[in-house]
Amino acid sequence: MQKQRGLFLFVFALALTGCHGSGSGGLIKEVKDPKISQRELRMRMIEYVRHWTAVVEIAADEIGFKSDDTTLRRNAIRWKMDAVGACQTAALRDDPVAALMDTFALAAQHTQYFETGVGSNLFGPYQGIAVAAAKELEAEIEQVAFEFTDGERGKRLVYEWVDQNPIRGSLLNRPTTGPVLARHASSVRRSPFATLQRVEERIANGLERLDLYIEAAPHQARWQAEYVIEQQLLTREEKNATLRQVASMSASLEQLSKLQTDLPELVAAEREKLTELVQSERQEIGRLVDEQRVATLDALKVERETIFEEVDSQRLATLDTLEKEREAVFDQIRKEREAVLEALREERRIILDAVDEQRRAVMADVDRLATKAIDESVGRGMDMIDSVFRRGALFGGGGLVLLFCLGLAFVRLTRKRG
Repeated sequence: MQKQRGLFLFVFALALTGCHGSGSGGLIKEVKDPKISQRELRMRMIEYVRHWTAVVEIAADEIGFKSDDTTLRRNAIRWKMDAVGACQTAALRDDPVAALMDTFALAAQHTQYFETGVGSNLFGPYQGIAVAAAKELEAEIEQVAFEFTDGERGKRLVYEWVDQNPIRGSLLNRPTTGPVLARHASSVRRSPFATLQRVEERIANGLERLDLYIEAAPHQARWQAEYVIEQQLLTREEKNATLRQVASMSASLEQLSKLQTDLPELVAAEREKLTELVQSERQEIGRLVDEQRVATLDALKVERETIFEEVDSQRLATLDTLEKEREAVFDQIRKEREAVLEALREERRIILDAVDEQRRAVMADVDRLATKAIDESVGRGMDMIDSVFRRGALFGGGGLVLLFCLGLAFVRLTRKRG
């Protein structure tokens, strides 16, 4: 899961940073502002394969020339065969962006393999020759990547991915970015026209790869022969004689490969015929698509009219049902309202009767209380009148007695003076 995440980040940092252009398909469609076209990138990758082959062959031959150790010479020959094959597999993918990504990863793995990996002791004292060649190839593909698009973050992430996916066996069995790139490519949808154009591109790419394979065939044959010779216990003179024979055979193969000059014309003619066939198929597909589109639009129009009619019918039926339900609800409400009003009138009558009875009872109590109060007031008044008369009579009798005494006293006083 961690390896897939690292590569996924690498893919999106280097290539999937936005949409651009109307390319024929693949990752190139999703690259943000590419500096060179898809065709130019493919040609750069083909030239890089040639450069890789030359650099590896020169370095390996230098190691073989300087070393007398059979094991080191065998390792050098094996390096040429495996490294060139791995580079062809990575750089000649159908999608040039995928080829750039996988080749960048291969170059970084290649350098790590000879510096700190399992191949760090393959060439003994001449290990520096292989390391220098690997660094040169890594710098070259890095330059190609930066000429294609700005990818500083992608560069950092690809080195992180290489740290997680080092080469643990031979170069031909290296971990590749192919599985994740294939899953991403399968998620990209293409139209029939883009698919047909993709077929044309793959034919052209196949011809270019065929030229490169034919060009590399004599080298591979010579390296295979050299490897077999190194495995035999031969003297240096015997090996040199055998190598001269191999060189003669290689020259014959190179002469034979020159016969391929007529092959491109034949392939071009076949490609032209195939292109015409593809064009006719494309036109036929376009016609069929137009017919299907018109038929689909007609069917959709009829279906739409049918749906509108059905909707109108259902709408009218719904409105009728709602109207009936509304009338039924209003009737029910009217009946319930009348029943409520009748119940309210009955309750009002009962309440008024109860209030009237309570009023009469209250008035009767008030009458009783008033009569009682009047009776008590009259009784208290009579008592007060009696008390007043008694006190008046008492005060009047006392006054008369006092007047009598005063008169008597006055008479006596008068008599004394007289």
